Amino acid sequence: MGGAQSTRRERNTENVEEQTRHSQLPVSSVKYPWPLEYTFTDVSVKVSVSGLACETSSDIATHYQALSQQCQQGFNLIQFFQIPGVISQSGVQSFNHQFQAIFTTSSDCVHHSKLEVVRSTVEPRVLRGISNELVTDMAQLIQQVKDMSSRGGRLVCLESSLSTKSPSFLGSLQGKAGSADVDLLFQMPVQSPSTLYTYQAVNIPIVSKVKQGFPAGKIQTESNFNEQLQSFLSEGWKLVDIFYDSEFSMKAIGRSRSRVSQNSVWFFEKELNRINDNTPQYEGAVIEYWHTVKYRSLKGRATAEGSWNDVVVEMGQQGWELACLVKLRDQTSQPFSSKLKMKILLIFQRKLLR
Repeated sequence: MGGAQSTRRERNTENVEEQTRHSQLPVSSVKYPWPLEYTFTDVSVKVSVSGLACETSSDIATHYQALSQQCQQGFNLIQFFQIPGVISQSGVQSFNHQFQAIFTTSSDCVHHSKLEVVRSTVEPRVLRGISNELVTDMAQLIQQVKDMSSRGGRLVCLESSLSTKSPSFLGSLQGKAGSADVDLLFQMPVQSPSTLYTYQAVNIPIVSKVKQGFPAGKIQTESNFNEQLQSFLSEGWKLVDIFYDSEFSMKAIGRSRSRVSQNSVWFFEKELNRINDNTPQYEGAVIEYWHTVKYRSLKGRATAEGSWNDVVVEMGQQGWELACLVKLRDQTSQPFSSKLKMKILLIFQRKLLR
């Protein structure tokens, strides 16, 4: 009897944890006529560290063929995302990072388009001064998006390839902070496209508040992602992805340094023939998800507890398409605990019903 009661208590605890793992999902008063079905593929990317400068290289490019084949089988790739904090050691100077590819079922992918990946390079640079602010040159990346869209391509997402290079001695004197490779994933038309798309990249600083504490401080995001999203959806744009131009581009705001800012780049899409039409086409929803990572130092790995897959599937039943996942700086942990909770934003869109 005691064992049965204990099992019920454990199940109830798991249900409560699942409910508190994410913010409330939107409830539709009318059944949405175009539900989406999602499928998920986990990908392990090997990263090797070499040299005294700790330059890195990865085998991420070897996995794109498998993603392309899934597209040819009737799946539409909508996001390829590194799962934060999930890593395992595979050698003395190599690690496996977990990625996730998210697809929807689509017959269009089979007949009309193919997956194409373009590698770009971004170069952070330190602006010498009081704050030593770090800014990133993304001119090459933005030009590549323009070139591919002019050929009929549609941007799927952007993701770091986890390959980095350190600056030369002269480059470091000039304020250069090395370079990092970023992969741009596109759906390219097999035949002449009937519709072309245009893109805009918008720099939006993400402001967070730093709270001092013991044994560890706390960072809380103040920026309102939902307001930013709605301001562009209201002008007829569709969000494609949100990209941090540098992992370390945070700068202090004010003298107290209790607030910090990190630059993010939001990529929006619109049909070229509607460039001057600001009629809203999509509605948006932002879901907060607490991603828990458990560290096993003796085994040299960190694993995720739980998954956002169920949230994505449930949103898909109401026609919500996942635009992107965004890792925030917010995180919590308990003293002497091997678990760390990180806040992830799941940003969705769906066509407005007319």
